[in-house]
Amino acid sequence: RPLRVNGRDVASGRSAGHFSCCSKRNRPGLFAMREGTGMDRMEMFRQMTGLIFAQMLERHPIPATIDEAKIALALGGSSWIEPDEDPQAFVGTVTIEGEQFKPFLDSAINWLISEGFLVKHFWAADGAFSGTLTSKGLAVLEVKIPGEDRTVRQTIITACRKGAGEAGKAAIGAAVAQVFTWASNAV
Repeated sequence: RPLRVNGRDVASGRSAGHFSCCSKRNRPGLFAMREGTGMDRMEMFRQMTGLIFAQMLERHPIPATIDEAKIALALGGSSWIEPDEDPQAFVGTVTIEGEQFKPFLDSAINWLISEGFLVKHFWAADGAFSGTLTSKGLAVLEVKIPGEDRTVRQTIITACRKGAGEAGKAAIGAAVAQVFTWASNAV
């Protein structure tokens, strides 16, 4: 029986009402990731970037506000707050593979802006980001994946729509790696 202090499992830091996207309450179309799968920071960054691109593509050219909770759940984030209960508090408490989600997401968005893939329309006081893809962002998403008959954009959208689990997340990560390779060679 785990040691509990004020309803929290001291060993794992989880409360009795801990929510994980790996539960049966997982939403269709979102990727579930088992805890302890050992995803490294670069892989998490590539997958997060692919999910950001997917959300930007859904509304392009109209500015899109990133659904942070959806990205957190797709990457296997967990928190003791349920996302439907308080989405902003959920995002602020999410961890993925021991990494705090919100600072990682904000840093990824800032990097995408500084590298010219996204343009910021606003960054609200509550942390919500709204932006669009730049022409560079759109161009790199149209790059053909070597050895396949599809673009990065098609790969990302297909994986996000199907909720293809680990294979889908791996496909997104590999596709985004192609984006970065192409962009660095184009400079």
